Amino acid sequence: MHLLQVCNVGNICGGTAACAWTTARALPNWQHTIWFLSPPTLLTRQEFAFAEVIHQSRITHAKLREIRPDLILWHNTSADRVPHGITIPSIQYQHSAGRRVPATQHVYCSRWLAQQCGDAGGRVLYQAVPLPARTSVARFSESCRIPLEPCTTDQVTAAQSNVVLDPVSSPSEWTIGRICTPKPHKWGPHLIPFYQQLAKEV
Repeated sequence: MHLLQVCNVGNICGGTAACAWTTARALPNWQHTIWFLSPPTLLTRQEFAFAEVIHQSRITHAKLREIRPDLILWHNTSADRVPHGITIPSIQYQHSAGRRVPATQHVYCSRWLAQQCGDAGGRVLYQAVPLPARTSVARFSESCRIPLEPCTTDQVTAAQSNVVLDPVSSPSEWTIGRICTPKPHKWGPHLIPFYQQLAKEV
């Protein structure tokens, strides 16, 4: 199988490129092509050395005919970047609100996002997050554990003050990580106390 993944930002340090990386690593026997709509950084190209990497700001029928993928995974891809009439089976993996290109299947990164997009019953696909090589991992308070549901402000505050360490990771629980494009507007000052506390506990 040949999987084409389309990412908006060519930066492996967060955003959809990190999601594409975890997806590709989960499918080692597939052929992988990663199409970035913005220029990929050198580090990003290095991390995707196992795949064909393309940079082109818009999707074109000609390039798709050249690549010939069996499946396209759109990572939050806007409809205005893609021409009409693509018949290749596809999945839209929506990471944030907005108008996205239609696909054969549509999945969201969280139940909360599906609800925000008016699709409360929509399918949710949780992204794998690599754990650091440590003997223990940070866990949030019980109120914010999987299954994922929107946390209230009070619950988030409780999570900030009740980060604990579990020496053994239970297979029935998930570690929640934030993989996000390193842009200032996505990492506001209000997050600093939370990450300070998390760093102390880890």
